[in-house]
Parts: sequence; structure tokens; C-alpha cells
Amino acid sequence: GGFNVITQAGAGDISSVLLGGANVLTKLGAGDLVTGMFGGANIITHLSDETETANTTAIALGGANILTKKGKGNALAVMGGGANVLTHIGDGNTTGVMLGGANILTKVGKGDTTGILFGVGNVLTHVGDGLTLGVMAAAGNIFTKVGEGTSIAAMIGAGNLFTHVGKGDAWALMGGAVNVFTKVGDGNALALMVAAGNVFTHIGDGTSVALMLAKGNIATKVGNGMTLAAMIGKANIFTHIGDGNTFAALIGGANVLTKVGNDLTAALMIGKANIYSHVGDGASIGLFAGELNVMTKVGNGTTLAAMFGKANMMTHVGDGLTGVLALGEANIVTKVGDDFMGVVAAAKANVITHVGNSTTAAVLLGKGNILTKVGKGTTVGLLISDVGNVMTHVGEGTTVGFAKGKANLITKVGDGTGVNAVWGEANILTQVGNGDRYNFAKGQANIVTKVGNGQEVTVVQGDANIITHVGNGDDYTGAWGKANVITKVGDGRNVVLAKGKANIVTQVGKGDSFNALWSEGNVVTKVGDGMQITAAKGKANVTTTVGNGLNVTAAHGDANI
Repeated sequence: GGFNVITQAGAGDISSVLLGGANVLTKLGAGDLVTGMFGGANIITHLSDETETANTTAIALGGANILTKKGKGNALAVMGGGANVLTHIGDGNTTGVMLGGANILTKVGKGDTTGILFGVGNVLTHVGDGLTLGVMAAAGNIFTKVGEGTSIAAMIGAGNLFTHVGKGDAWALMGGAVNVFTKVGDGNALALMVAAGNVFTHIGDGTSVALMLAKGNIATKVGNGMTLAAMIGKANIFTHIGDGNTFAALIGGANVLTKVGNDLTAALMIGKANIYSHVGDGASIGLFAGELNVMTKVGNGTTLAAMFGKANMMTHVGDGLTGVLALGEANIVTKVGDDFMGVVAAAKANVITHVGNSTTAAVLLGKGNILTKVGKGTTVGLLISDVGNVMTHVGEGTTVGFAKGKANLITKVGDGTGVNAVWGEANILTQVGNGDRYNFAKGQANIVTKVGNGQEVTVVQGDANIITHVGNGDDYTGAWGKANVITKVGDGRNVVLAKGKANIVTQVGKGDSFNALWSEGNVVTKVGDGMQITAAKGKANVTTTVGNGLNVTAAHGDANI
């Protein structure tokens, strides 16, 4: 008829089929309700006590369909119309299949809740414990779960909102212009999101997995547990605050990864700009490809980075092994903390700094290379450049430097053995501290200086060589060049073999001195006690000894003094 109304008050089952312009069915009391309604408007109400179990089953097709159930029991509704509303307040399973312009499914109570909603706008809400499943397709989809239990949603629409507040796992498949996934509570969270913009948030302990494809992706995890994110977009932002392993693959124009917490953090970042930060203990691993790559680790643990870009910056503040491979136009690597540091870098400019105790090793290739070590431990550097190399070690320990460039500066301040080999137009080698030192220099101008006790062996070849040793110990020098100036101030043996147009050898202090010179002009001066033996071959030789001890001079040349 045009208007059909059925009301039942009391216990007992009811079954009905209603066809009309408007259909209203009301049941008050225990018992099951089964109905089929076809009309312009269909309203179904089933109210029962919480102590009784009453099931509700309805099929409603019309312009507007409304089903309300209050009480224990299952609710099943199949609804098709311009607007469909299903409300279940009470414990029990709830299932809604709804096709229409607007679909609203609400469940307040324990039990499984399933919603299959297709329309212009879909809203599924479950407040209570139990499984919640939603399959939703519309211009806008909203899925909300407040309570414990697993939540699963498949959402396709222009805008999709998924929220789960409570313990339990949350799984979502989301495709649309904008997707927002939020999980607040312990449990696993997994989201596959494809849209223009994706936002993933998990606050709670448990595994978190986010697979995101969009122009912009934002993933945030606050809590302990493994966190994994794969993000492809123009801009990707990934944040994990909490302990647990963190893995990320970010591909986009700009990628930002932040981890605040302990345990392993590993990332693959490909983009114009990549920024990686890990504050906490545990291993940190980064693989970067971009115009700008920045990696920062504050905390103990192994830190490894492979960086390919125009500008690469890597910083590790904390103890633990540090290893870096950097290829780009400019590479800056800094380590503040103990344990081994190894760097292989190639760029126009490489700046490597290690402040801490332990072994430091660097292989640098570029127009300009700077290697600095402040702390105890062996330091090894191989520096090759077109312009210049600067290597500095302040602290005790063996220092080994190999440098090839137009200008090479190697400085050691501290006790320990020093071994240096340099090739360049200008080479400056300096060591302040006790310990043996071995220098090999080839260049137009070489300056070698040592201040401290210990043996020194120097072999230089160039147009001009200046070698200075201030301190006790043996000094052995072999020099080939147009002009060589060799000076030693301190006790100990001094042996010089020089070949050049002009050689000046000076020793001030006690000890033996042996000199053999071949050149046009040689000047040898010794002030102090001890033996001196000089053999000079050249046009002009000047040998002067002031002090006690044997002096033997053999000179061959045009003029000898």
C-alpha cells in the first residue's frame, strides 16, 4: 500500500514482507526479526533487552532505508537506496551491504562488524571490541574503529579516512586523491596507499608497514616495533619515534627520514634531496642517490653510508664503527666518537674529520682533500688531488700519509711514528711530538719539519728543499735539488747527503754530524760538541764547526773555506 506500519511488542519472532510508498516495522522485545521491504522509505526498528539475544535480518530497497537495532544479537542488512543507515547498539555480529548515494553503518558494542558500502559517501563506525571489516567505494569514505580487535579496510574514493583507536592489528588498502590512515594503539599496522597525497600514522607498539605512492607521502610511527616504509612521490617524509628496527625505501624529489630510538635503521633514498637522521643507539645504514644527501647519526653503533650526489654530508656523533663511500662534487664526513672510521670519497672537494680515539683510514680523490684526525690511534690517509691535500693528526699514534697534488700539507701533533710520501709542486710535512718519522717527498719545493725526540729519515727530490728537525735523536736526510736547506737543533746524530747547486746544512747541539755534498756551493755549519765529518765537491764549499770534538773536512772545488 501507500503506507505500511507493523508494530510488535513482546517476545516472539516476526517475519514480514512490505511493499509501499513508506514501510515501518517496529519490534519491541525478545525474538528474531526478518523482513523484506520495498518502498520509497523503509524504517526498521528492533529493540530488545541486553539479557536476551535477538537477531535482525533485513533486505530494504527504497529511496531511504533506516535500520536501528538495540540489544544483543546479530544484525544483517542488505540495503539499496538514495540513503542507507544501519545502526546497531549492542553486542553481536553486524553485517551491512549497502548501495546508495549515502551509506552510514554504525556499531556500538562487541562483536564482528562487516560493511560493504558503495555510494557517493560511505561512513563505517565501530565502537567496541571485535573484528571490523570494511569494503568501501565512493567519492568519500570514512572508516572508524574504537576498540580492540583487527581492523581491515579496502577503500577507493576521492578521499579516504581510516582510523583505529585501540589494540589490535589494522590493515588498509586505500586508493584515492587523498588517503589518511591512523592507528592509535598497540598492534600491527599495514597500509597500501595510492593517491595524490597519503598520510600514515601509527601511535603504539607493534610492526608498522606502509607502502605509499603519491605526489606527497607522510608516514609517522610513535612506538616500539619494527617499522617499514616504501614511499614513491615528489615529497616523502618518514618518522619513527621509538625502539625497533626501521627500514625505508624512499624515491622522490625530496625525501626525509627521521628515527629517534634504538636499534637498526636502514634506508634507501633516491631523490634530488635526501635527509636521513637517526638519534639513538644501534646500527645505521644509508644508501643515497641525489643532488643533496645528508645523513646524521647521534648515538652509538655501526654507521655505514654509500652516497652518490653533487653534495654529500655525513655526520656520526657517537661510538661505533663508521664507514662511508661518497661520490659527488663535494663530500663532507664528520665522526665525533671512538672506534674505527673508514672513508672512500671522490669529488671536487672532500673534507673528512674524525674527533675520537681509534684507527682512521681515508682514501680521497678530488681537486682538494682535507683529512683531520683529533685523537689517539693510527691514522692512514691516501690523498690524490689536482690542486691540494691537507692531512692533520692531533694526538698520539702512528700517522701514515700518502699525498699527490700540486700542494700537500701533512701535519702530526703528538707522539708516534710518522710515515709520509708526497708528490707535488709544494710539500709541507710537519710533526711535533716524539717518535720516528719517515718522509719521502718529490716536488719543486719541499718543507719537512719535526719537533721532538726520535729518529727521522727523509728523502726529498725537488728544486728547493727545506728540512728542519728540532729535538733529540738521529736525523738522516738525502736531498736532490737546486737548493737544499737542512737544519737540526738538538742532540743526536745528523747525517746529510745532498746533491744540488746550493746546499746549506746547519746543526746546533751535541752529537755527530756526517755530511757529503755535491754542488756548486755548499755551506755546512755545526755549533756544539761532537764529531763532524764533511766531504764537499763543488765550486765553493764553506764548512764551519764551533765547539769541541773531531772535525774532518774533505773539499774539492774552485774555492773551499
